[in-house]
Amino acid sequence: MTDAIIHSSSPVALPTPRVAVTVRPGTPADIPFMDSLQKIHTHMVGWMPTKQFEGKIALGHVIIAMDEHKQPIGYCIGNDQYSGRDDLGIIYQLNVLPMKQRSLIGATLIKAMFDRAAYGCRLFCCWCAQDIQANYFWESIGFIPLAFRTGSRAKQRIHIFWQRRIRENDTTTPY
Repeated sequence: MTDAIIHSSSPVALPTPRVAVTVRPGTPADIPFMDSLQKIHTHMVGWMPTKQFEGKIALGHVIIAMDEHKQPIGYCIGNDQYSGRDDLGIIYQLNVLPMKQRSLIGATLIKAMFDRAAYGCRLFCCWCAQDIQANYFWESIGFIPLAFRTGSRAKQRIHIFWQRRIRENDTTTPY
């Protein structure tokens, strides 16, 4: 049986990561790592130019997962405000090194993002392309698919809008 992390802001217990992980705020020195990882997974996470990475870091919207050797192994870009709403946060990108995936690093980053959110933030959301494996991840950590949208005419790619309550025992916050 695996140990579980039960967290006051998490409605679902999350298993303990399979590797030693610490999470810290992103810095400008992390941009080359983030950009290289983004290039590997562009078809899944989209693409942000360097200036956008710099802006997200300056705003404090980036967190970095580090292994036991203090090497970066993943990152998450998110904000506890979305679409003018203080009660709704968003994850823009969640990205983990290929050889470190399925070790619960992504879940650890999401939990850390929830923990950083202002108290008034009750929900987090993300948009995810329908044709990638990441949708299984979002579902496994308690996100619910609420809407769909199509992409450009050229791509005709469908995206799913996922949302999750972030406070334990919250059964009343409407989606």
